[in-house]
Amino acid sequence: MLRLPPRSMLTAGKCLRAATRCAPSATRHSHSSVKVINRASITLFTPQSAELPRLFFCFAVQALQDAFQDPTSPFYLAPGEVGPSDAEMWPNGPPSLDDAPGQPGTLEIILSRQAEKHAREAGYDPLSFWEQKIVWGDLDSFRHLNNVRYVRFIESGRMKYFSELAKGLSAETAKNMPEGKGKSIILKKIGVNFKRPVVYPDTLLVSHRPHSLEPTRFHLSTSLYSYSQQAEVASSDSICVWYDYDTLKKCEAPADIGALLQERTTLCAEAHQQRSR
Repeated sequence: MLRLPPRSMLTAGKCLRAATRCAPSATRHSHSSVKVINRASITLFTPQSAELPRLFFCFAVQALQDAFQDPTSPFYLAPGEVGPSDAEMWPNGPPSLDDAPGQPGTLEIILSRQAEKHAREAGYDPLSFWEQKIVWGDLDSFRHLNNVRYVRFIESGRMKYFSELAKGLSAETAKNMPEGKGKSIILKKIGVNFKRPVVYPDTLLVSHRPHSLEPTRFHLSTSLYSYSQQAEVASSDSICVWYDYDTLKKCEAPADIGALLQERTTLCAEAHQQRSR
């Protein structure tokens, strides 16, 4: 059994980064390597690791053993140094991927909290957080998430965000905002920066941050963060316009929701600046 040093209380994200650093560069950037790394990282936390193909398990073990022997690695074990026992690492037992049918497992909860922490530190509004599970049908013939799906996920997160904002206003506004009635938003422009391929299974945290407010428009920065990879896999910036769906014309932001959006924009900017210091 592998023994880890006290300073190397591995999370799924650290394990993934260790495996990635030690993998050959040609393999690290292939689509299949993402699957290998994801499965390899999970084998270290689940009692069913022996059931996975030997190739995946050996890949993870070799990658971590290499890291333990590298003095520059945070996982380095000096000669004679012994890591903690299982009981010290996991007092309540190793995290489970499925503690109870239909309920999120311990590891999924850990990954969710890490994703939310990353989004908060980057200045994204917690009101906008939207969890999007990847299903098999989201993949294309290259077996990674189809590019169009990213835009759909951003759309779902955007509508969730404004539905949450509208809850702090009148009941009529809260009802009309997502239904395209009265004064609401309409998408003018969107751009997506694809950073990493996403494969099944996975869950993405979609987060939004408003900025650059003007009387008739504003920008939304968006982050899509992978639980499996513990990294941002895509980012986006879009322009939303205030639109009167009754007159079918552009309009200025309603005073109540305009003020609320300005408040959230200020809070997000302050959080982002604190992280940048």
